Amino acid sequence: MTVCPRIGSISLVFAALSLAACGGGASHLPAYTIGGMLSGLAAGQQVLLADNQTDSLILSADGAFTFKTAVAANGSYSVSVATQPTGQTGTKPFVIALVR
Repeated sequence: MTVCPRIGSISLVFAALSLAACGGGASHLPAYTIGGMLSGLAAGQQVLLADNQTDSLILSADGAFTFKTAVAANGSYSVSVATQPTGQTGTKPFVIALVR
């Protein structure tokens, strides 16, 4: 798992992985969704998150989120901020917590 504590000058806090079992595939191994909570996003702003550089999610308000693509058991994930919100750098950080 790759977690960069600073993207530009925005501080991110990644707490833990949000895992919710969601059925098995052909091999009958479970798969898990990746999600969490966003807080501190300024009104009218958006942040674009990406998981494994292929599953993207635009968030425009604080609250819970879940990526669409599940990750297989023992699979890897890498959540990153693909586009940070305008004006939320330095002293106006927002927080993304991946919770379990």
